[in-house]
Amino acid sequence: MNDAIEIRYSLTNLLINQYILKHNLEPVDFTFDLFVNDYLEKENITLDKNIPVTEEDFFLAVTVKKGKRIRIFINPKMSKNRFNFSICHEVSHCYYDVSKTEVSQTFFNMEENPTYYTEDELLTEELANLSASIIMLPDISLLKNLYTTKSFYSIAEEYGMSRSALWRRLVNFGKLKCGMPEELAQSSATRLQTTGNREIYHKFMSTWGSTVEKQIILDFENSILEMD
Repeated sequence: MNDAIEIRYSLTNLLINQYILKHNLEPVDFTFDLFVNDYLEKENITLDKNIPVTEEDFFLAVTVKKGKRIRIFINPKMSKNRFNFSICHEVSHCYYDVSKTEVSQTFFNMEENPTYYTEDELLTEELANLSASIIMLPDISLLKNLYTTKSFYSIAEEYGMSRSALWRRLVNFGKLKCGMPEELAQSSATRLQTTGNREIYHKFMSTWGSTVEKQIILDFENSILEMD
């Protein structure tokens, strides 16, 4: 497994855990827009719906840094939930990838055209997607929802996620946090989506000698100790 993926997974959960604790929120009450709006305001980042166009190709989103100014361009023609994810994706670029020393930088998201990217850029985009999914639904909030009877679709709606984004979030949680093989992680996410069955997550988190559930809670509670 790529170390960068594991590191990004942990760092983004830490970031959101700290936000939740700092603002005295209950994990189930956290929504991505609270963090995103505060971050954009704090960093003085402009959100612009006048998306650039290149010939016949339309960007989903673009983040541009010029000097000390950062502007995020978002395609307004996307569905609401895809729009939400794209904002979180670009915020991830701002937080992790924008350099303090580079005079000019551009990060663009043309998800349907992977040939536009180098191998390094593809990894950067994968990491931004991972961060976006955690900003929308961090481990501590996902854990709480896994011990409810809420449907897959109710969770997606509550957290402003598309169905595909929530499904992928569950797959990554299964693989990266619970240690499931890829095939089992996918089938577990599909089972939750189609039947609401969460049993496999419960087993991987708290039975068979697993301490995953306790570790998620401990990581959340200890996040405040790492605040500046």
